[in-house]
Amino acid sequence: MEKGNGCRETAFIYAITSAAVTHSVARACSEGSIESCTCDYSHHNRDPQMNNMGAVAGVGDWEWGGCSDNIGFGFKFSRDFVDTGERGRTLREKMNLHNNEAGRAVSDTFNFYR
Repeated sequence: MEKGNGCRETAFIYAITSAAVTHSVARACSEGSIESCTCDYSHHNRDPQMNNMGAVAGVGDWEWGGCSDNIGFGFKFSRDFVDTGERGRTLREKMNLHNNEAGRAVSDTFNFYR
C-alpha cells in the first residue's frame, strides 16, 4: 500500500478514538472530575426500564437517584478536540470526520444510566 491511502484499520482507529474520548469525558463529568460540566440530570423523571425477564425490582418505590454520564458534553468535547485540524476540505478529511462521527454515534448507544 502506498503512503496516503486509507484503509479499514485506520478508519477503525479514528472511530474508536473518537468513541473513547466521548465516553471518557462523559464519565468524568458524572464523576465530578471536570469542573466545567456536571451530571446529566435529564433521566431523573424517566420510568425504570424492564430487564430481559420483563420485570423491574422495586418499581413501586423506585426513584432515579444516580448521576448519568453527560454524553452531550462528551460529544461536544470530542468534536472540538478530536476533529481539530480536520476541516472537511479534502476527501480524506471528510472521511476522517465521518469516522470520528461514527465512533461518537456508537459511544452513545453504549451510554448506560448509572
